[in-house]
Amino acid sequence: MKYIEKLASIRQEMKEKGVDAYIIPSSDPHISEYLPDRYKCIAWTSGFTGSAGTLAITQDFAGYGQILDILFKLLNNWKELDLNW
Repeated sequence: MKYIEKLASIRQEMKEKGVDAYIIPSSDPHISEYLPDRYKCIAWTSGFTGSAGTLAITQDFAGYGQILDILFKLLNNWKELDLNW
């Protein structure tokens, strides 16, 4: 099943149950430092495999906040950035 199909399935279930938004955090119930595979719901749902983020799904929108990963990449790859924009 592709990500778009998973998203469509989740949205259909949300519609049937009257759910307006579905939030998937990148943590487990114990807030473990290293996430066990069974709790990697963001990767399964969207393909995003970053170390931190929160996936939000509505009928019109699906996206994740990945602030920590963006900052990490910027700090580690600043030489590769074109800052002339």
